[in-house]
Amino acid sequence: MEELEDRIQSQSNSRPLIEGDDFYTENELIVLTEGYLRKRGYCCGNGCRHCPFDHANVPVDQSK
Repeated sequence: MEELEDRIQSQSNSRPLIEGDDFYTENELIVLTEGYLRKRGYCCGNGCRHCPFDHANVPVDQSK
C-alpha cells in the first residue's frame, strides 16, 4: 500500500495529501476524492469512483 501512496504523493508535488480532503481508505484501498481529482485537472482513465470528468478517458468497455 505504501507504493501506491508514494505514487500518489509524487503526482501531487505541491503539498502532502490530506486524508479526508484528498483521499480516504476503504478496505485497505486508497480512494481519491472528487476534490483531489478536480484539482488534478484531467481524467486518468482508471475509472476512479469520484471522477468529476465523467470517465472521459476510460475505455468504453470499462466505463461505469
